[in-house]
Amino acid sequence: MTDFSHRIAKINVNTGQYFEVVRSSLIHKLDPQEYASWATLCLDITSCGWHSYEATDGYLKLSQLLLEKKEKAKLFHSGEFGKSLCEFAFEPAKIYFEGAFCLVKLDKSGALKIVERTGNNLSDKYKHATSLISQYYKVAFDIALYSEQSELEAWIIAAELILVFRAELTLFLKLSLSSRTIPWSFVARVAAAKVPAAINYLEYYAALEKIYSQDFLDSLQEIVFSFIGSPHSMDSFYRALIDQRVPNLIFVAPLLTSLADVRLATRLIMSSRQLPLEEVTVMNVWIKEGIRISSKSIDAGLAFFSLESLRSLELLEDLLGQINLGDYKRVFELYTEGFCSEKLAINCIPIQEEGAKTGGLASTDGQTIFLPSEISIFRSRRDNLNYLKVILIHQLGFFEFGTFDFLSKTNAIIQAQKQPILAGYIFDLLEHARIDWQLARKFRGLAAPIESAKTYALNQ
Repeated sequence: MTDFSHRIAKINVNTGQYFEVVRSSLIHKLDPQEYASWATLCLDITSCGWHSYEATDGYLKLSQLLLEKKEKAKLFHSGEFGKSLCEFAFEPAKIYFEGAFCLVKLDKSGALKIVERTGNNLSDKYKHATSLISQYYKVAFDIALYSEQSELEAWIIAAELILVFRAELTLFLKLSLSSRTIPWSFVARVAAAKVPAAINYLEYYAALEKIYSQDFLDSLQEIVFSFIGSPHSMDSFYRALIDQRVPNLIFVAPLLTSLADVRLATRLIMSSRQLPLEEVTVMNVWIKEGIRISSKSIDAGLAFFSLESLRSLELLEDLLGQINLGDYKRVFELYTEGFCSEKLAINCIPIQEEGAKTGGLASTDGQTIFLPSEISIFRSRRDNLNYLKVILIHQLGFFEFGTFDFLSKTNAIIQAQKQPILAGYIFDLLEHARIDWQLARKFRGLAAPIESAKTYALNQ
């Protein structure tokens, strides 16, 4: 047994024997000076203090691997690095040597350098905090082993940002192991803006991950980031997502993007089971109104998104019955061709001409029929759709019953009158009445719908 083996064995017999085994396997790979330096490192680490021989065992194991990979320079670098960690306790060095062995074995030397760099910064700031330093290396090596290097780098960035706050750093390290899929690039971005917000996100991530898909959580990132500058806590927002287990979740993220206040977003999520999330058009209009109300009174806005205001409930009921022309445009064009054997375009009434609610300004120029972009005057979609059909059929009546056959002659007669505007107005009234009469006479099934639509119009 060599002098080094003997001195190490006096501290711990097993480590002394292990040293002798490793020494015999690598002595021919080192020159005498290199061997003396390496053996001195082993002895120094073993002599650092209570149970330091456990760190030496880790270094001996790492030494064999490094020389197998012809990494002689790293043999001495890692030894010196681990020795510096043994100054006050053996645990940081033990964890470091074990983690370094795993990374070197996987050819992740680049990751090891990244871990060491921030570890140095941590040791400089919290020299006596051996438990904190140990936890850092435990977490850092875990992430380095199971993540891409880019994610490790992002985690390191977040750690560096949080490093100045000891309590937050302790919690950050604990939460870092709560999930293997934490998006560290996003966490680093949040930490750069607001450290407590990054910790807050990590506190809820594992619970959210158990409920929602990765795609959904990814879609929430920009929304979360938009809220972190708010003076209001995000806890309620995260808890709402967890408690509600939002149905139709693919529709939620786009709806939240328009909300600048996390309190409103939280109320919307809490009301999600009672909302038609898949009705995107309906939801966008409803949310827009909620934002308008919130701009005047946040309390009124919170009540709106909580479905605790009459305006919120009435608007939602109206919108659920709303018919949008865009959803029926193609069907109406096919219907039009079949009805009057002509290919006519269907378009919305130009905005500057459209009536506020009834679509009473529907018209046609002989090539295009202009209809209201939406109908929501009745509670049910069926009634609104029937009303829109009556408006369309009325316009088709101009083609079916010859209005355009004599259009030039009719216009000439009107213009020849002393009051052509009044004459045109009277003609329009009579022509509309004639069309309704002809439709009801030729198509008996249209009589009741036409009469109902006329009654509604007269009552407005």
